[in-house]
Amino acid sequence: VNLSIPGFSLKVVAAEFISEDAPDKIIAYYDKELQKYGKTIQCHGSWSGGGHVETSPGKEEISKPVSCGKNGSGDSVELKVGTEGNQHVVAVKPNSQGTRFALVYVRIHTGSDNTI
Repeated sequence: VNLSIPGFSLKVVAAEFISEDAPDKIIAYYDKELQKYGKTIQCHGSWSGGGHVETSPGKEEISKPVSCGKNGSGDSVELKVGTEGNQHVVAVKPNSQGTRFALVYVRIHTGSDNTI
């Protein structure tokens, strides 16, 4: 999804998958893979999947490291890395056959040009 209005651009790339592997195995794999983008954080809560990532930073928050926000209880885990304006997220949830997981990339750009 690409959204562009004057002074603001948003790009979201998301895909969901189901694996026969256990959630811990998926989490361990992507925790290692995401480290090439920086230090990962682990957030716990309810499933948001690939269709929803909470991010609405203003210009001053775009460069701040990602945070868990409403970190709460639930059976899903989100691995996050990057900044509020440029983040990679892996959402993982137990599934009856193994694991349901989503890979999400979010890029927000503010400024006079609207290229991403």
